Formats: sequence, structure tokens, C-alpha cells
Amino acid sequence: MIINKEIIMKFNINRFPGILILTIFIFAACGTNRAEKEKIRYRTDPMAERMLKTLDQKKYTEFSSDFDDSLKTYFSEVKFNDLHSFMKKSQGEYVSKSFFSIIKDKNTLTIQYFVVYTIKTPTYVLILTFNSPDGTGPVSGFKLLPFNVSR
Repeated sequence: MIINKEIIMKFNINRFPGILILTIFIFAACGTNRAEKEKIRYRTDPMAERMLKTLDQKKYTEFSSDFDDSLKTYFSEVKFNDLHSFMKKSQGEYVSKSFFSIIKDKNTLTIQYFVVYTIKTPTYVLILTFNSPDGTGPVSGFKLLPFNVSR
């Protein structure tokens, strides 16, 4: 394949981090077949919904009910309250989530959702990680990050 060097020189990767990340996630998700994705989502979609709703409602016990012991220790109720306050002030009320991708490797599974709040900008991404390639067992990683492709 011949690549035009002028085109590469004009493309500024720092200007398009969101597009780059999106492309990586899409290609990583290609390794999971449809039936397997549905099985994983059957378990993780309600879990993600519960976490987002209980974060919005400030219910730590329900929010952390699917966390492993290590994540419960790290993501204390104090950190939860800080995140709840920040999200309420900056993003408003939780509205909905939509599936984005599944990333599998030999030992872990990461599932991602776009999250919408009443204040629309920026869109957030919920990232849940499991220490099993099929998404069984407790959640070992939780991230709620802004996703902004216009940076």
C-alpha cells in the first residue's frame, strides 16, 4: 500500500484524539462475535444501568454492589460522594446509556457505554473492567470519563 507522505504530514494526531480512540476501540471489538457480545451484554447492561442510576440517586451501597473487594476499598463512599456531587453540578441528571464497545483479551474484559446527562456536553463514557474474559464475576475497574472528539 502506497501512502502519500503529504497527507500524513498534514494530519495532526493531537487534533483528533477522540477519533483515534474510537477507531482503536472499534477494531479491538471486532474480535468478539455477535452471540458472545449479546451474552456479555445480557449480564453487563443491567449492571451498568444500575451503577449509573444509583450514582445519580446517591446510593453507594447499591452502586458498589457489583464491585470486587479491591475496587470497593479503592472507590470508597467518600470518593463516590465526590463523584456524585461533581456529576450533579457539571452534568445534571442521568438520562441514558448506549452500548459502545467490548474489548477482550486473554484475562480481562472491558465494556464501554456512552452516557447522556441533562447537560449534553461533553458526552461521557462509562468503562467497566472485569478480571475474566467473559465478563463474569465482579467489576474490577470503573471509570466515568468525558468523551470529547472536538479537542
